[in-house]
Amino acid sequence: MRTRMYVVFLIVSTAALAMDWGDILRQDSSKPSRSIAQTNSKSLLETHCLNDNPYACFNLGCIKAKEGKNKEALNFLEQSLKLGFNDWQEIENDKDLKSLRETNDYKSLVSLYKKAH
Repeated sequence: MRTRMYVVFLIVSTAALAMDWGDILRQDSSKPSRSIAQTNSKSLLETHCLNDNPYACFNLGCIKAKEGKNKEALNFLEQSLKLGFNDWQEIENDKDLKSLRETNDYKSLVSLYKKAH
């Protein structure tokens, strides 16, 4: 029974990770209601970020920036960098982070971690 539960969890987790995060991020975050899939995807990302997944933390940073929550976005971006995320092209060109790029906090954060890599 336990093996079956682990297999089901693995299949569900793998399927959720294979989702197109771009579609989730392109949703209009100003709408008060969110789909169940969008809410579950965000919860899944939070779980993976808490488990030291730099890609999940980066995606959460993108979601928070898109929602206009720049402080939270910067915190998740920093967490992703601490965990080893170093796709500088993605960091510097992701349209979801556009709201952060002109802030001094973003510039300082990127500068600090670029020097370290």
